[in-house]
Amino acid sequence: MATSAPSADLEVHQLDWRAWVSASGSWGAEPSPDGTRVVFVSDCSGYPRAWVSRLDGSEMLALQTGRDHAEAVSWSPDGEWIAVLGAPGGESTRTRVWVVRPDGRGARRVAGVRSGTATFGPWLRSGAVLPLSTSARRPEETSSTMLDVHSGVSRPLGYGDPFTVLDVSHDGHVALVRVGGRGRRTVLRISLRDGRVRNLIAPGPAEGVTDQGAFLPDGRVLVRSNLRRDRFALMLLGAGKPSNRRMIPQVVAVHPGGELDSFAVSNCGDRAALLWNARGVSVLEVMHLPTGRRRSVAGCPELVDRVRFSADGSRLVVSGQGPLTPRGLWHCDPRSSELVLQPIPVGGGVLPSGGHLVVPSRERFVTDDGLLIEGWLYRPPGAEGPVPTVIHLHGGPEAQERLGFAPVFQALAASGIAAFAPNVRGSTGYGRAFEQADDGPGRFGAISDVAACAIHLLRSGIATHGQLACMGRSYGGYLTLAALTFHPELFAAGIDICGMSDLLTFFAATEPWVAAVATTKYGDPVADRGLLAGLSPLRRFHRLRAPLLIVHGVNDRNVPVGESHQAAAAARERGVETQLLLFPEEGHEIARISGKVRFAGAVIEFLTRHLPPCVAPSPAAASGGWQSG
Repeated sequence: MATSAPSADLEVHQLDWRAWVSASGSWGAEPSPDGTRVVFVSDCSGYPRAWVSRLDGSEMLALQTGRDHAEAVSWSPDGEWIAVLGAPGGESTRTRVWVVRPDGRGARRVAGVRSGTATFGPWLRSGAVLPLSTSARRPEETSSTMLDVHSGVSRPLGYGDPFTVLDVSHDGHVALVRVGGRGRRTVLRISLRDGRVRNLIAPGPAEGVTDQGAFLPDGRVLVRSNLRRDRFALMLLGAGKPSNRRMIPQVVAVHPGGELDSFAVSNCGDRAALLWNARGVSVLEVMHLPTGRRRSVAGCPELVDRVRFSADGSRLVVSGQGPLTPRGLWHCDPRSSELVLQPIPVGGGVLPSGGHLVVPSRERFVTDDGLLIEGWLYRPPGAEGPVPTVIHLHGGPEAQERLGFAPVFQALAASGIAAFAPNVRGSTGYGRAFEQADDGPGRFGAISDVAACAIHLLRSGIATHGQLACMGRSYGGYLTLAALTFHPELFAAGIDICGMSDLLTFFAATEPWVAAVATTKYGDPVADRGLLAGLSPLRRFHRLRAPLLIVHGVNDRNVPVGESHQAAAAARERGVETQLLLFPEEGHEIARISGKVRFAGAVIEFLTRHLPPCVAPSPAAASGGWQSG
């Protein structure tokens, strides 16, 4: 039987998705103190590295920090040094800190070893003094120091329960630190002269989370908090007196229908850049702090993930992306009468090839228990009626599907498969009550939300029975396995990307500090052992029916690769078709461009094989079964 050659359109789609997936990007940017250059992370050389460039894209230089994947960068206020957070083998739970000159000379590792982890905080506002935190004698504890990079002399900052340095006061005498597990965070002040610790927030963690903060020149503190609120806002804490008296912060900025994602404050304390999340779309404003006047920044990409001022206040640098815009960098003068972002041409921010990209539409529906669920639907170009569809579940769960550049979704759409990316309960961006709705036993509700997504797609005619799949990464991989075993009748295929297959084995094998902060979200592996067992998909694999593709980075220590090995073995033992795809040079993220292309190709091949094209139902068939709702 003769076979026809692929159509020209199919060939164009194939070329497009490979170009999209392999497109490099730039992110995590911070301007030089004088605002003339920028340091950033880019995968333009094949994997994430630290780079320096002028704002016009010229004089681009890669900073040499071994073969670590660069995770974050920061420029010292005196302009002499750049700090780089590196992840050996791409594993973000085993990190180390490098410092290097902006011209690439003098690179040296100042914190972290292969068996531990290290991070850095914001530089002190003068010179080159950098807060460092490293794994202590017990992995769930932290040892923190203040390192003078020029002299190499360090002094202790603190030791004990993990904390993160958010800022240091303008006089260099007080550090602002964040403490607490997931969903229970608050801020403290630590004196750098006598080590005295002060609580800042009056109510307990049950009344809200405070997780970002910055000092103003007069000693007051701006924080991101949802204290006694459902949504995050910008709040102000007074300088107070040197006592243990806790304060109630004052709300100074809110956004109607949205919440504060993050903020940055200029060095002189006259301006703040406010990044709002308005139903999944970024809104950027510059606020004049003495008067409270706020102005919108034009030309903002749909998803901004970082904003930073230069030390002299002359430049605001923005890292972001959009559904038609790969990760890139932009800048503007925050003092200008017209705030308009201009691109920094260093790779990213520009489509590698034109045409065939789809703009997702917003889908909304209400669950049986009255919860509003939103998500983004990527439909194949020109599609009418039901199409093969995959539900994609994000990680976290404290994260949100946003309007970022999603080349795998675009690749699926180009291959005739729709992708629906919902925000089930536990996601951020919809308020504190929604984010905490999946804590502990509430996770059964999150699993039910995935089934509700499937039923919505079927009832609305977007998908049809037998052509619906589920996939997700990290926590989304766990939720995928849970959906396939709690609701096996709904799905024809599943893709688990570095997900937890058994919550108890996950707690036993992950890094101790990861386990410690995860208990507030999932439950305690001792006190809540029965609950975690009941929520573990592996213990329900006797109900698994759908063919399964399992993907994992070998160097992953957040969700150890053993979670995937045991899932694959259990599925095969029960006769379920199973593929295990491992990435030897990756950790919890697939960061290398070659790996991204390999991953996307495997996903497309697996789904096109198990989700055959939908056949339009006859008028008689269309009148029965699922109804639009």
